[in-house]
Amino acid sequence: MKKAVLRISIGVICVVVASILAVYLRGSAPLGRGMADVTINGQTIRAEVVSTEPARERGLGGRSGIGADEGMLFVFDSPGLHGFWMKDMRFPIDIVWMADGKIVSIEENVDPQIGATESELKNYFPETFDDRVLELQAGRVKTLGAHVGDSVTIINSEMQ
Repeated sequence: MKKAVLRISIGVICVVVASILAVYLRGSAPLGRGMADVTINGQTIRAEVVSTEPARERGLGGRSGIGADEGMLFVFDSPGLHGFWMKDMRFPIDIVWMADGKIVSIEENVDPQIGATESELKNYFPETFDDRVLELQAGRVKTLGAHVGDSVTIINSEMQ
């Protein structure tokens, strides 16, 4: 009887540990995520949509990179001055803040600040209120020819 209980306990522990590892290693758990096509100056970026607080906190942290035509689109419930930091980032990015279908602020080639403690990390904020933020591969803003005031089209049935 004791051996059966021990086997069951070990089995349950293994399943729990395997589940935790699967979510951690996957790095793109579906929590609050979907996909959207973000078009700026006729060029389209395929972006992961991030709309929950846990998913926004994780962002691109822990990943090794992002493709030239890929991005992460942060969606907020209400307009604000949504700040970003580079916690757990391993590569530089461009950050594009948007509101009402237009770019309102841009920060290019943001340093990942590898080795900095949380208190040492710089916070990046837009010049004005935003309701969506797009993170891109560093240098992508230049190749898009993106500027403050440019129109942005986002196609995603969950966001319309």
